[in-house]
Amino acid sequence: MIKHSDDIPITYLNKGQAYTLNVVDTQLQQPIASLKYRTFVRVSFEDEQQRQKPAACWQLWKEGRGTNEAHQRGGRLQAVEYVETTPAMGTEDPSKPRVELESASFDGFCVTWSPAAGMTECPISVRFNFLSTDFSHSKGVKGIPVRLCAKTEILTDLSSAGQPSAGPEVCFGQGQTFPRPWRRAQAVQRRATCQEDHRQAQSADRTD
Repeated sequence: MIKHSDDIPITYLNKGQAYTLNVVDTQLQQPIASLKYRTFVRVSFEDEQQRQKPAACWQLWKEGRGTNEAHQRGGRLQAVEYVETTPAMGTEDPSKPRVELESASFDGFCVTWSPAAGMTECPISVRFNFLSTDFSHSKGVKGIPVRLCAKTEILTDLSSAGQPSAGPEVCFGQGQTFPRPWRRAQAVQRRATCQEDHRQAQSADRTD
């Protein structure tokens, strides 16, 4: 959703849902054997002031949802989570890339990956465990836009294959995260029930 032609589109995402980030090497002239890449995935903030002082925004999330939901991830605070895909029947499929989690922090992670033979791409699954409204004390706010940033570098020495080496490539997209639709419906139902209980209590007080 954009207002001007030079605006960055905003993608609306569901909290807790796994999404696929496809990384493709479009610069490689010809696929070679034993390719290996490293991709960093991290969330930052769209607003420049918030990017300069991200700790204050993340602290709000940690004090609220991050701490409350940490038990779901073994006590770990993870706003952005790598979702590991389990091979069917427990065997590795040679037609799919090999992905290994190298490191993880509360706001991102790093994976190394090797594409399938003849390919130069890799799907990376990511899950967002925060809402865009988690970064403010104010109620009724629309939410703070965030940036999903990805940095990919090739670890294989291309010079031995007669191909030019390339530096890391960085890209980002803008998004906002919201509850899943069925959770929003539950919240609306709870709010309606509370309002009805409150109305009945007021009616009872007037009757007394």
